[in-house]
Amino acid sequence: RFLGPWTEARKELPAAERDFERLAAHDPTQRRRARDIVIEINAYVGDYLVPLVAIARERPAAAQQREADEEGRLRAEDIRQLFTEFREAEDERAAASASSANEESRRSIALAATGLVASAALIFGFGIFLARSIGRRVRRVAAGATRLAAGDFSLRLPSAGPGEVRELTEAFNSMAASLERSHAE
Repeated sequence: RFLGPWTEARKELPAAERDFERLAAHDPTQRRRARDIVIEINAYVGDYLVPLVAIARERPAAAQQREADEEGRLRAEDIRQLFTEFREAEDERAAASASSANEESRRSIALAATGLVASAALIFGFGIFLARSIGRRVRRVAAGATRLAAGDFSLRLPSAGPGEVRELTEAFNSMAASLERSHAE
């Protein structure tokens, strides 16, 4: 009963080791480090703990001697150091991955901002084109109205341009024709 947790932990250890090695499968160096940790843990269990438990069953006082305790402490410290190296390498990998993701994010933001500026420039350019295109035709109608008011009833404007501008020139031409007929009578 006293060794129940020990027995249970030994049963679960192989599956935990497999899971640990599987987590490190992405990188050959980390896979090697994980394998070294598993080897050290198995050596700690097989070469130190199993004999120590056997000794403790027969002679409990011998298992508690300073030499046995010191060997266990040194082996555990070696395993902790391997875990520290493994964790530091994973931290470096995670930092590099985060840095790469940040760089991609910055690049995407710059590309989106460039796209917005280009879109705004195109919209602005199109607006100027439309304003000039429509403005030119409206100025032509205004100049025609001035000539019509001056008595040039034969003036007709070309019916061109977008929607309302074309309607305006057609209405102007209709009015000029009507005025010309009225003036002729």
